[in-house]
Amino acid sequence: MHASLNSLAALPGNEALPHGTVRLGPAAADAGQGSERHAMAGQGVFDQILSSPFVTSASRVFVSLAEIDPNGDRKPFMGAAPLKVYNVVPKDDHTVHLRIDIDWPEELAVVANFFYVNES
Repeated sequence: MHASLNSLAALPGNEALPHGTVRLGPAAADAGQGSERHAMAGQGVFDQILSSPFVTSASRVFVSLAEIDPNGDRKPFMGAAPLKVYNVVPKDDHTVHLRIDIDWPEELAVVANFFYVNES
């Protein structure tokens, strides 16, 4: 995990996850639909994997990105860096594979807010 996320992982209610992300708040608790927030750090175009207990390849998943303060403030803000989501691929192993672009010359901490819907 990127060093700038350690303070977020240490806050009550947050959870360090595999693949270098931090779940901000509780995991989704509804199989039908839900949302989660995952913090990560990166720069340029890269792939990121998010874990969520109810996501499968049949899920519809929607993702947005925003910058966050790497020193523990979980509030998103409109920074100067363009943030882009290129691909969102839900998988049967309860992960979401993202390809994102943080167009900035150095690593930035960002939050991926995602919403999922499963057919009844």
